[in-house]
Amino acid sequence: MVHPEPDHSAGGTVTAAHPAAYLTALRLYPAQAWKAAIACALAIAFSPAGLSVTTTFAIGPVSRDFGWSRSATLTLFTLPLLIAPIVLPFGGRWVDRWGARAVALPSTVLYAVGTAAISMVGRSQAQLGLVLVVSSAVGYVASLAVVFKVILSWFPRHRGVGFGMIGVATSLGGTILSPICELLFRTMGWRGTYLVLALCVLVIALPAQVFLLSEPADVQQSRRDRSAARQAPHDTPPPPPLPGVSLWAAVRTRTWMSIVVLLGLAAAGAMSVRLNAVALLGERAYTETQVSLALSTMFLASIVGQLLAGFVLDRARTPRACLPFLGSVLVGLVILTASHGTVWTLFLGMALLGVTMGSESTIGPFLLGRYFGLRAFAQIQGLALALDMLMLGTIPVVVQAVKDQSGSFTPALFGLIGACALVVVMAALLPRYPIRGPEPGPPPHGPETPYGGEAPDAEAPQGAEAPDAARQP
Repeated sequence: MVHPEPDHSAGGTVTAAHPAAYLTALRLYPAQAWKAAIACALAIAFSPAGLSVTTTFAIGPVSRDFGWSRSATLTLFTLPLLIAPIVLPFGGRWVDRWGARAVALPSTVLYAVGTAAISMVGRSQAQLGLVLVVSSAVGYVASLAVVFKVILSWFPRHRGVGFGMIGVATSLGGTILSPICELLFRTMGWRGTYLVLALCVLVIALPAQVFLLSEPADVQQSRRDRSAARQAPHDTPPPPPLPGVSLWAAVRTRTWMSIVVLLGLAAAGAMSVRLNAVALLGERAYTETQVSLALSTMFLASIVGQLLAGFVLDRARTPRACLPFLGSVLVGLVILTASHGTVWTLFLGMALLGVTMGSESTIGPFLLGRYFGLRAFAQIQGLALALDMLMLGTIPVVVQAVKDQSGSFTPALFGLIGACALVVVMAALLPRYPIRGPEPGPPPHGPETPYGGEAPDAEAPQGAEAPDAARQP
């Protein structure tokens, strides 16, 4: 039997009973937790996801420099989004086995070297594509494979807000870096810009990993105990593992598959509109200026969605608390499909899409942590991210292909509406949590779950089947 998740707050207890107490309790976490959070935010801000804004400004200069078509150059720069995330499950396994710092430090150095190498490629599409994929792969390992495990370990009672803050760091990083990158590309060229970005990774992100990144002592001790157990005689009893289940036990459950599919479809629905916004909304009699303002509204709503989803999920006893956030994309798509030139419906629809686009980055790791625990979280989250990013890269392309075949975005929008309706149904059918977040005070005395906590909440719907992982010994 494994033990309940530990509490790393200074006082040993953090309550979420009241909103004011919930927010005040954030101050009880030790300084190491907040230093680690800062390191995670900087890692995400300079990650391939945070620097994806450079693609917009790099396509033109690179295509002109090498004499390539814009479509061919765009394909090269989007290739890492489809290929590089494949390394995330492996990166997650390394983090679970060797620790966040042991993975983050060398990966960040390699990421900086790879980013600098982009500036040195010759007139070869294969060479540029390979460098982009390798650089993005180690960048994902240095950031996405590390930060969610660190946040979950340090902030077990505020994991939702912690994940939301990481999402906000990505959004704000992109907002700040976008005009800076535009200026760099215009004044220094694309080769000089990538050298500057590599230098930023080395002088900003890397020192943060060296001096600020850490994991709680009990997580480190559990890792040392498991390492010692692997070298001990076979008759030595194994140390107690971290709470949760293995990667293989998690991926065999309907719950894990449902979370991956519903989050991938919800995010892809919002992203399909975002990437095709000018053409899609222009078809509905909106000007480019209106579309630009609507995209800004979508971005602001995504920040609200990230933080609000974390606050709500932390205090909710049921996974159905995510329904309003995932359902927003369905309502937003319906509004945009029915809108033709009405400005307020445009902004309302795009804001609803933004709520889902932001909140899904909080909902995913939160649900995976609640259902499957800390034991193999980095691997479970890494595999889920890899599959969701694959859906995120392919579905918008399918939407554009449907438009090219039919001559209109309307059939594609109806398809997205159907997919997002399925998202709502799947979210509503998620089973009750097999474990509960750690409660303040002494250990509970109620019936035990396989994770050592209390039995599921009494108000959870009767007859809901716990995932198979919850029944593992």
